[in-house]
Amino acid sequence: MQIQFANLWYRLQSSFWFVPTLIALLAILFYFASTAIDRVFLYHESAPQWWHYGGGLMARAPFFLSVIAGSMITVSGVVFSITIVVLSLASSQFGPRLIRNFMAVKSNQVVIGTFVATFIYSILVLSNVNATVESRFVPSLSITIAILMSLLSLGVLIFFIHSVSESIQAQNIIFRVRHRYDMKNRLRVICKPFVFEGMVDAAFNMIRQSSQSIAAVSIHLLESIAIVAVQTNRKEDRAALLRHATMVSHGCITKLSEESDREDLKKRYDAVIEICKIEGASI
Repeated sequence: MQIQFANLWYRLQSSFWFVPTLIALLAILFYFASTAIDRVFLYHESAPQWWHYGGGLMARAPFFLSVIAGSMITVSGVVFSITIVVLSLASSQFGPRLIRNFMAVKSNQVVIGTFVATFIYSILVLSNVNATVESRFVPSLSITIAILMSLLSLGVLIFFIHSVSESIQAQNIIFRVRHRYDMKNRLRVICKPFVFEGMVDAAFNMIRQSSQSIAAVSIHLLESIAIVAVQTNRKEDRAALLRHATMVSHGCITKLSEESDREDLKKRYDAVIEICKIEGASI
């Protein structure tokens, strides 16, 4: 159960909608708090007059809020559409993980959350202004906060453009992959490990299978195995090399017609056996 909960929490954190949803909910709560302050503390005769914009704000407030809300939703849609196109082109060179990494970056989630929060907050304040025109209530504090949020969104937009341009550069992609370690400095990658025996199979199998009737290639293959065996210290590594040498020898003995070729092949095979019998220090 704990593992499932941890996996669910990780998927929520890495999703592109989780952080923006939290920021949007905070914007809604912030709207109720700011309008409450406007009604309770600022909308009466003894309230400080410096906080109010003046008599013309009643007519201009819907226009301000409409411009802010419309610009936020337009900018967020256009910017992220262009960003996805740029990332799609970049992922064709660096791999599809680039888009997934982009979506998992918290700063990118905060950017879209800021745009959405500004849009929602402005719409809510706009609906409050329109609903209370007859009572001549103007939420000065809420309108001020909406304007400040629009300026903050402008700064966030500049940061986002800079961040995307930096994230698609090759050196930064390599830097992020290199630092993807856990607290114990172990790389968090789940994949089939490469072992020495597998690399030996990949290096020698096709050559051995296609050169059983060619003496020169088989002899050079045994010489290469002997050179590699000299540099190996672990018994299991030398056992893998000796296994390939044995397959080369047995496969060529029946295919080579010249006795001298078979003798040369046997000499190289015996040399590999002697090298592999030497005890090396284990790593």
